[in-house]
Amino acid sequence: MRSIFGVLVCGAVLCAVSCKKDEGADLTAGEPMIQVSGVPVYNDNLGFLDGFVRGVSPGNHYVAVYLNVGGWWTKPYWNEPKTVIAGNGNWACDVVTGGIDEQATGYAAFLLPSDYYPPGLGGGGIPAVIYDYAIDSTFVVRNENGHSPLERPTQVAIVSLTQEGNLGPFAESTVEQTVELRWHYGKRDNVDSFKVFARDNYDDELNELTTASKASDTVSFTHPGVGRRCYRVCTANSVGNSDLSKETEETCVYFSEIPIDATYVPYGLCFSPFRGAQNPNAGDVLATEQVHDHIKFIRQYTKWIRTYGTAGGLADAGTYAKQYGMGAAMGAWIGPDFNANRGELDRLIVAAGRQGEVQYAVVGSEVLQRGDLAADQLLAYLAEFKAALPAGPLLTTADTYEVLIKHPEVIAACDVVFAHFHPYWAGVYYDDAVYWLDQRYEELKVVCGDKPIIVAETGWPSAGVPQGHAVPSVSNAAFYFKNFVSWAKAKKVQFFYFEAFDEPWKAAYEPNDVGAHWGILGEDFLLKKGVWDIFQGKGMVDNWNRTIPCGQDAEPKITITKVPAYDSFDNGWYLQGSTCGVWPNTHAVAVYIKTESGWWTKPYFDDPVSLLYDDGTFSVDVMTDYHDWTATQMAVFLIRHDYLPPTLEGAKSIPTRIFDDALASVIIDRPAPAP
Repeated sequence: MRSIFGVLVCGAVLCAVSCKKDEGADLTAGEPMIQVSGVPVYNDNLGFLDGFVRGVSPGNHYVAVYLNVGGWWTKPYWNEPKTVIAGNGNWACDVVTGGIDEQATGYAAFLLPSDYYPPGLGGGGIPAVIYDYAIDSTFVVRNENGHSPLERPTQVAIVSLTQEGNLGPFAESTVEQTVELRWHYGKRDNVDSFKVFARDNYDDELNELTTASKASDTVSFTHPGVGRRCYRVCTANSVGNSDLSKETEETCVYFSEIPIDATYVPYGLCFSPFRGAQNPNAGDVLATEQVHDHIKFIRQYTKWIRTYGTAGGLADAGTYAKQYGMGAAMGAWIGPDFNANRGELDRLIVAAGRQGEVQYAVVGSEVLQRGDLAADQLLAYLAEFKAALPAGPLLTTADTYEVLIKHPEVIAACDVVFAHFHPYWAGVYYDDAVYWLDQRYEELKVVCGDKPIIVAETGWPSAGVPQGHAVPSVSNAAFYFKNFVSWAKAKKVQFFYFEAFDEPWKAAYEPNDVGAHWGILGEDFLLKKGVWDIFQGKGMVDNWNRTIPCGQDAEPKITITKVPAYDSFDNGWYLQGSTCGVWPNTHAVAVYIKTESGWWTKPYFDDPVSLLYDDGTFSVDVMTDYHDWTATQMAVFLIRHDYLPPTLEGAKSIPTRIFDDALASVIIDRPAPAP
């Protein structure tokens, strides 16, 4: 957990001394900083966010820009997240490149070193990791009336949070504790007071605890000593107004475990307790206490753990799992290094030979998918383990479902099938992901026959770069977790969800900057936002058994079935039609009409997306203004339900991007009758 938590200023904007550009100055002199110097006009379809940097070498740095429009989004594009800094320190980023960017209510700009790749955002909050790497950052708030001052605001920063006993995330105390919260703040001329807010987890509402005077920098509280609590500090103006942004970070203190509803508690979690800079590939060996404490901590969130190797201090993971009444699927990491394989297999045999500590022995993970060994070499390792422990735990190897389908001989050698299903890497939309997994699972069942299948890995990253239609974000990761666990419970499927904790060391080993962001728990040991629902017994309804109009193999298509008559009420006010080849629950239509003054969004500017009915049909009111009766053309685009189509107000043409983004489209002529 970070020791300094930057908190966005709430209430009145507080300004420090303005930073002016000096073209003749040494750009590398002084403290590193970034500032915005120009903001696009609200609702303008063309515009750049402009700014400059100081205190760094432009060639070794860049700017990452995000805008806030129903969540934070990467600009200018997901595959182009870096804005170049010119030799004079100036930078400019095109921030109107899609959706309704012109209605953005805020911008964030981060000054970053050139060797860091920024997280790609597609809605949701700005992840904490970018603050760790950013040299400096700045924010601008904007609406139709203008934008906040561009001079840098003074920021509140929580600098310490202490408690009696320093219990930490592994605590079991239920004794009342005293908590002291201390913060730092600069110039206080425009501050009337500070407000302190708290909640017990990210999904709870914030509650105001107290108000401190403008001269204060510390407060103390008592806590009953159960669970945990997260705190924010916010400035308030003379009338007490404050604005707690969703992106404002919190700092948290742990007291003990939290009561959990066991209805949907995950069957198993993939487990690796390497923290911070610890890296098993670098030969780091964990202390016994660290492995023990991490298993002890997650026992409240799962019934089983799955490990991947026996080196690095993990050889006794099964011992600690047994100690806390948990099952263990213990792995031996098998790769191209035969000497390393020897040690891994020997340690797994020893651990599996201890009564009741290992229920599944997993010899290798994605060995065939990576191409580390041939199938016959992997089979030899499986046979060696079986010969050493013929009455030992159930034996398997883990690999992707498609690799296992191609290797029935490997399936035959296993007591149980450990299959990986990753809809993110398949580029699937987050809310289609469990439907995709369900189909792949059924395909694998045909090959496996009566042999049991365990979903040994599946998950969704909370940050990183999109893979096809799969967008990493905190909200998408929480949705998938909730969706998948509900599917598994409904189908009585055993699984190991990937994974328990975020692991920073993995950032260097996976593309798309997602390696460090698969955990349901962050590095701070807090469940990520939205994940808490599962542990409160809140599952999801079935969205994996789908009826798709015209069949799942049909091409996406739009058919118009009813068009309002020209300049008449005779045929109603609604444009009606049907769709094929898509699931209605995750798709919609965007409709435009063309009058003498150009193309217009229908039915309304603030309602540009029309959802489909369950049977795939739609009905859209296209007569919401008196000019609409004489429209000569109507256009319908089949889109995802969460897609933001361009808003048109008398445009000369429909933007090409919606033609590119839509699954199908149709334009119909409605000429005026002959005189």
